[in-house]
Amino acid sequence: MARDGVPDPWFEQAVGKGLAVLEFPDGQVLSEHLATALAGAGRTPLWLRLDAGDDDPAAPLLALARGLGRHAGPADTTLAAMRSHPGPVSGWPRLVDLLAGELAGALAETGALVLEHAHLLRGTGPTAALLAGRLLPRLRHHDIPCVVLAHGESALASLLAAADRWTPRDLRPAPPEAAGEAVRAAQALLGEAAGRRLQTAAALPELLEGVARQMLPLFDDDQLAALGRAVVLEYGQGEPSGPWWQPLEGDWYRVRGCWRAPLAAALDPRYRPGPAELRGVAHHLINAGAVAEGVALSLDAHDDEGAAGALLAHADELMDDGRWATLERLIDRLPTDVLHGRAELLHLRGEIALAARDPGGACRFFDAAAARFAARPALDRACHSMLAASTAVTATDLGGARARSAAALSFAEASGDPATLSWAIWQEAATALLAGGTDAALLGFRRAARAAAGGPAAEHIRVTDELSREILGCRGRHEEIRNAQTALERRVGAVLDQLRETVSGPGSGMPAATGRWSADPAPVRLRRLPSAGPRWLAPAAEQEATPAQLPAGARPERPAAAPGPTVIAQLLGPFALVVDETPVPAWSSGRMRSLFAYLVTHRRPGPSREALTEALWPGAEPASARNSLNVALHSLRRALREVTPSPVVLFREGGYRLHPAVRLWLDVDLYDERAAAARRLPEDDVGRKGARYEEAIGLYHGDFLAEDLDSLWTAEPRERLRAIQIDALGTLGQLRFRTGEYARAAELCRQLLTMDPCREQAHRLLMRCHSRQGLPHLALLQFRECVLTLRTELKVEPAPETVALYRKIRRHEPV
Repeated sequence: MARDGVPDPWFEQAVGKGLAVLEFPDGQVLSEHLATALAGAGRTPLWLRLDAGDDDPAAPLLALARGLGRHAGPADTTLAAMRSHPGPVSGWPRLVDLLAGELAGALAETGALVLEHAHLLRGTGPTAALLAGRLLPRLRHHDIPCVVLAHGESALASLLAAADRWTPRDLRPAPPEAAGEAVRAAQALLGEAAGRRLQTAAALPELLEGVARQMLPLFDDDQLAALGRAVVLEYGQGEPSGPWWQPLEGDWYRVRGCWRAPLAAALDPRYRPGPAELRGVAHHLINAGAVAEGVALSLDAHDDEGAAGALLAHADELMDDGRWATLERLIDRLPTDVLHGRAELLHLRGEIALAARDPGGACRFFDAAAARFAARPALDRACHSMLAASTAVTATDLGGARARSAAALSFAEASGDPATLSWAIWQEAATALLAGGTDAALLGFRRAARAAAGGPAAEHIRVTDELSREILGCRGRHEEIRNAQTALERRVGAVLDQLRETVSGPGSGMPAATGRWSADPAPVRLRRLPSAGPRWLAPAAEQEATPAQLPAGARPERPAAAPGPTVIAQLLGPFALVVDETPVPAWSSGRMRSLFAYLVTHRRPGPSREALTEALWPGAEPASARNSLNVALHSLRRALREVTPSPVVLFREGGYRLHPAVRLWLDVDLYDERAAAARRLPEDDVGRKGARYEEAIGLYHGDFLAEDLDSLWTAEPRERLRAIQIDALGTLGQLRFRTGEYARAAELCRQLLTMDPCREQAHRLLMRCHSRQGLPHLALLQFRECVLTLRTELKVEPAPETVALYRKIRRHEPV
């Protein structure tokens, strides 16, 4: 093993240690001598040459896991874990521990690990700490030789304090081994005299360049062209000749690092590969699976479009392998105009930034991707990017998150993709919940689950739907309990009044049963009370049977009847009817649904048979209409009997009405009440006015009886309620904008535009909301949507005020 000043036992000592660090200048020793020493010790090394790209931990882990195949098959457990739980998301320590275990099992007894060029690890990533803190100690524990080679300062070597270390101080003064190899090669080709002349060079680079200048004229053009490529690429194939080559496995060779600069200086420029040749080599590398190396070479050759295309084609592969840092580095090398032409790469860059805990940077990339997807248009992709942006800033900028979730919902609704729509609805509900909008969130989670129906719903959507249904059920029971408590309190008050009346006056009635005043033991004030008890305790049937006993024009005072069924009816949006917490099964006909809706919206007085037939069957023959009414009534009562034994609809005093004991909750009544209360409040009472409007808007789940558009009688209330809702959305949007609640104001504008897409004032307000939230790109997209809508629906151009607002936003002026 003695080579030009290197002591014989030196390599054997390094191999015999569990963990050794060799730090020598490039060319001072030749690494193949270490391979010889390992072979002499009966060890077959797993050899990894590190480079700057290995600061991404995925690169060396993949190389080691796949390279292990030469010993005992690839590290399948580690490779599978890296794909299912990428290190940038799940963390690298677990993956390094898995690999260390597989390496220890495969390299025990006959293997070794060599990490060459450790000085190229810059320490900007976690690779050095992972190798020094987890992988190498585990192998050392199993008595597997581990050797780290570095040509200068190394972040990895500096972390291995417990390793045995050799430096140039451990060598007696001697020329570098590369110099000896070079001189011997020159002497073999040019004679002893040439070799002696070269030995007069002052430094190694000068000597190597001199050798190259004397030897290169002896090579033919093909050999020189191959050498020119290898100087650039570091590697080559074929039958090399010259002291600058380091043999590798198979027919591969590597240009020694200390030779690359001298060869580049000595080589005729015409043998250096041009851009076209480098692009060809880059494509070859990419097709061979060396994607990162090929893309980097394409960028070096100024083939930016080719590099971007290759990244786009292989991005999923790099992401699945966990090489996110590599992908980030390559994307960041792309010129801005090239990158912004690839919205998919912008989105991936956002995911990488988010994994690196940079939500602000991630959001900027996602926003840019969404804008470019929308311009294509690729609305489903735009929705995905906008949802990602919303998710990224939910914890740091809830207003921005809500604005982006609302924009994503607009994209999703336009795309028509159910899965995309369900996630967009879910995210909007999630941000609403975090902002305190519990009612909107509960309805949103339920709507997300319905949108996902027919396809595999994600676990988050399923769980939030179940929890929302439980909360809504609890609310319904709470409302029933509260109503019952209110009824009981009123009943107690009425009975207490009667009790006071009973004890405070003499009453009227017959004398005592004895017929003798003096024999009656009751107090004087109570002796003339009727023995049958107070009149108000009599059954309702008895009260109505003896009207002659009441004063003229008076009605009998009835006691509170036994609690009747609680009926909850939703007519705004999808029709829903719940009786005592039990939904009424699907209706057999639209007329039956329309009949019930007519009865609950025309309660005072109850409609007559003629009024019902005219409303529900206008223009029909009287006999036919009466028959249809009888059929509908029969079906309605049968459907109600499936959920309650108590009568709900009855015929009394010439009209149909709900039973007096029924406790009715009707969304239309409450909506009208809340909207009217909001309108009555003064403009300066922003808090209460906004709260009343929020309550009203929360009740409007859609147009009145939206499923019964053919029923003529529904048109008038539908338009009336729709107009109230549009006015409420516009007014509340302005209120929220004035108080700086831009995300909520934007959400209200979008709801309004869903109902009236041509309302230009709402488009302008939404543009202002986006601009105030620092989202000018969304404001410009909204202007584009406004222009398209007005041209399509009304054949008009936007108002000058809208155009002026658009221009101010483009100039980044405050609006």
